[in-house]
Amino acid sequence: MKTSQEIVEHSARHMLKQGRPCLDDNGDCVNVNENGEQCGIACHIPKENFRLFGGLLDNKGQGGTFWYSLRKFGLIEDSYELLAQIRTIHDSHNVSEWKAEFELLCEELNLDPSFLKDL
Repeated sequence: MKTSQEIVEHSARHMLKQGRPCLDDNGDCVNVNENGEQCGIACHIPKENFRLFGGLLDNKGQGGTFWYSLRKFGLIEDSYELLAQIRTIHDSHNVSEWKAEFELLCEELNLDPSFLKDL
């Protein structure tokens, strides 16, 4: 199981490196798009372990859903609120605001924000 620190660091690094939200052809935020970009939550699932299926991540056709896949890769439902906060950063803020939003999230959760200095 991943800690809150690990989840936030992984998501922030991914989103800030990607440098843009994961959008579909209609401009809507999605978990993964046809270009292989991932949102700040879907990035916790290795690309080789998912495929596009109706806008959701599906666990290689084994009947898994997006949330099942997140559980499988160390993000359990206990992290739902944290994942929802990360999704809000991705979906509701400009890219230029992401770093500051992750700093606020770290402060709120008493996490170490020092990893953000290099991003």
